[in-house]
Amino acid sequence: MVRQSKQDPGPIQKVRCAIYTRKSNSEGLDQNFTSLDAQREAGEAYVVTQKEKGWVALPDRYDDGGFSGRNMDRPAFQHLLQDVEASRIDCVVAYKYDPVA
Repeated sequence: MVRQSKQDPGPIQKVRCAIYTRKSNSEGLDQNFTSLDAQREAGEAYVVTQKEKGWVALPDRYDDGGFSGRNMDRPAFQHLLQDVEASRIDCVVAYKYDPVA
């Protein structure tokens, strides 16, 4: 259990964080390290910065490689929504990538 601080030693609620990643096309997804992995690492790093608030990254991967963000018809996204509705997730972390055109 995570404690808040020396001033307030009471336990804080654990916040279960899912990390969602997406890449619009499948180019490069066969490599050892993909942009989905980079997004995951960035999300995990952010969750670590919130550790004092009780945030912990869930080990489950919600990766949609090769799926457009234009609609919600993405397998990992649908799985994520199901887990949110089932109260298995408290927070969703996603990395916004802005490609330079």
